[in-house]
Amino acid sequence: MFTGREPGCVHGPCSRPVNASSVDRAVSSTDDTVVPHILPTLLGIPASAHVAVRYTNIKLVGSLCYWLNAHHQYLG
Repeated sequence: MFTGREPGCVHGPCSRPVNASSVDRAVSSTDDTVVPHILPTLLGIPASAHVAVRYTNIKLVGSLCYWLNAHHQYLG
């Protein structure tokens, strides 16, 4: 959990973890700048990562399904 003012927090202190549904609403299916750079990191999270990290990662990648549907080349 983040405390204090984190980068990207424009409305005050961040006190909650990132909500995957908030992220997917902010990403356009035509985006070719951000998602291609973070997707390899998301897909490369090791199985030994903490369960909360893996859970958040799965939700985040799942919330990008519409983007992945438009960009098949990133699925390997």
